[in-house]
Amino acid sequence: MNKIKTQLNLVYHRSKAVLMLFALMLLFAIYFTQRYSIAFNGSNSDCLKATVFLIDKWDTNFTNEDIIAFVMNVENGLFETGRTWVKKVAAMPGQQVSVSHDDVIVGEARYALSTSYVLKMLERDFDSVVTSWTMSDEQVFMIGETLTSFDSRYWGPIQKSDVVGKAYAIF
Repeated sequence: MNKIKTQLNLVYHRSKAVLMLFALMLLFAIYFTQRYSIAFNGSNSDCLKATVFLIDKWDTNFTNEDIIAFVMNVENGLFETGRTWVKKVAAMPGQQVSVSHDDVIVGEARYALSTSYVLKMLERDFDSVVTSWTMSDEQVFMIGETLTSFDSRYWGPIQKSDVVGKAYAIF
């Protein structure tokens, strides 16, 4: 009888440990899914040098050169609004942006990105691109890293309120 009692006690303690481990794993999974999401570059034009991103939805503090996820709420003529996009921050509120055929200049920073490929794809000419902006207190200018990037040069700045969170390249 004592042997059976010992075995039942062992089963009870092991079951308790397994249930506690399961509960901890469930709590971690809930936390992780509330804070983070995964984004994939699903567009036909790779605008960043990565295809999978981890988005930290709790971190909405960013600065120039940070990669962020945002909800596209700007009519852009190519993609529907409401989708989540991932791009690099080129200009923050108050900064001046100048766009030419071959580059984007923000203060001392220069992004060597030609507009030729995207304008040809859109069947537009350079005159359709706004060549300079000054960001308002609520605007951010987004840019890609490749020549095929469809970014703020073509559809203008986004609103800070549309930012979902910082994004981190995984692959």
